[in-house]
Amino acid sequence: MDLRSVKCVLLVVLNFVGVLHAQQILNVKYQTKYFDDTFPSELKYKVDTKKSLFINYTKEIDPKTAKISEKNQIGGVFTDYKEEFVKDFNENVVYSNSNISYVKKTVVKENLEFDWKIDYTVFKTILNYKCYMAKTFFKGRDYTVYFTTEINIPDGPRKFANLPGLILEVSEDSGILKIIAKDLQYIDDQPYFNLDIKNAISWNDAIIKAKVIFNESRNEIENKYNSRVKTDFSNHLEKFDLNN
Repeated sequence: MDLRSVKCVLLVVLNFVGVLHAQQILNVKYQTKYFDDTFPSELKYKVDTKKSLFINYTKEIDPKTAKISEKNQIGGVFTDYKEEFVKDFNENVVYSNSNISYVKKTVVKENLEFDWKIDYTVFKTILNYKCYMAKTFFKGRDYTVYFTTEINIPDGPRKFANLPGLILEVSEDSGILKIIAKDLQYIDDQPYFNLDIKNAISWNDAIIKAKVIFNESRNEIENKYNSRVKTDFSNHLEKFDLNN
């Protein structure tokens, strides 16, 4: 083999290695249904760093246009909103907006801790992958998920993680949430996120922060109208109570 042939082979090998390295982003596109709203979501898992970004592409009311209708419902102009979840499997943590009333945009840092109950006798096929059933209780709700051991990545939608394979379907057992994978491929698109993870606080600290604001607001209303105020927070996906 002459020098030109060696250079040619070397160039092909280097290019092939470069493609492998560039395409180590697993991209899973999901469809999410939350109550009556359906919207796209996607997961980007970076294989070499063991970090991921999950995004819900949804909408929210622009606070500048928010108003209360005659039926006592909040309305306004809806704008595009990206709800982000950033996982770091090296530290076993997830970052996200709290979605706790009064501090919804506060970034929280939580450990990826789930008590999974796996049943390998129950399975289904999703995107041509054999998926097994697992159950867990998380933030006041019961969930059933399906994961595949054919993709050895312990990730999934939202905060769900740490099963022996990729989660392709998530269902909240009362029916308010369902997420199912619609497409899966490896890409070279680098994930970028907007969460301010450097200033993240714990979930418990976010609850404490929200209670302070809620109590100030409640006391003001109670003093003004001389009546007791109790707010129901149970309709949130991740349950909490600021009344106590």
